[in-house]
Amino acid sequence: MLIFISLSLRVKALKRQVDESEEEVERLEGVRRKVLRDLEEQRELQEVLLAKVNTLENELKRKVQQSRCPTLGSALSSEEEDSYSDSKSITSILTEMPLLTTNC
Repeated sequence: MLIFISLSLRVKALKRQVDESEEEVERLEGVRRKVLRDLEEQRELQEVLLAKVNTLENELKRKVQQSRCPTLGSALSSEEEDSYSDSKSITSILTEMPLLTTNC
């Protein structure tokens, strides 16, 4: 009889552990779903920002090609001007030399 009571208590304890484990799994699944939603939002934001960067790069290239402002032309040697090809990104342009401002 004592063995039966001991086993019964052990079964109850194990059931309680299973319940707690299931709750923890549910909690972690909720966290996982939230992280996946956040990741998807970040990917969407990245796509939007990359599209804006591409638009701004294209706009900058178009403006540089159209205007060829004298101040910019005098600040750059012909070699430097030629080095700003379509393959350059706005980031590389901005980090390679100090920004020049004009009233063009």
